[in-house]
Amino acid sequence: MNAFILQIMVPSRRQMRAFGFIESLIAILITGIACTALIGVAVQVIREAKNNEIRDAMTQYAVQGFEKLRVMSVSDFDAIPCSTPGGVMRGYLEGGVIKEVSQAELCSVAGLDEGVCEKLPLPTGNDSDFFYREIDFQRVNLIGKECTSIKVTVRTGMLDAGSADPNREYPRNFVTNTQIVGYVASR
Repeated sequence: MNAFILQIMVPSRRQMRAFGFIESLIAILITGIACTALIGVAVQVIREAKNNEIRDAMTQYAVQGFEKLRVMSVSDFDAIPCSTPGGVMRGYLEGGVIKEVSQAELCSVAGLDEGVCEKLPLPTGNDSDFFYREIDFQRVNLIGKECTSIKVTVRTGMLDAGSADPNREYPRNFVTNTQIVGYVASR
């Protein structure tokens, strides 16, 4: 019979090397720096996601406001205020009725406490007022006395947008207002 001899080489303890203290410390430091950088990126991604949620809600409210005005103009065009030629009328919606106000009274100008505007909640279930919606009406046809076409600008923004309180769930100072411009006309 042929016998095979298997020789296993086991290195002695002197030949085995492990990481030393300095090498281990450097590995821990590099891991810590990488984790810190990744946490910073994650925080920025979460903040941008919340800002996108806010922008999306403001755009939805602006489109919704314009659609309400379009429906109102189809059923009763005279319900839409018509400014003097070259002038602008300002207002907001309240229960399906347009309320006219001066520019100095609007929430975007006078502020939340003294201003007058339509106040809207965040669509994700928050019951507190989070947004405002204001509307400008500008007569387009400048020929004749009859108002047949109106330029409508629907603006939405955040109430208390200047707050820089870092403890707020939504950072309100990084999102600009949304504006949609369209036209309504009599038949």
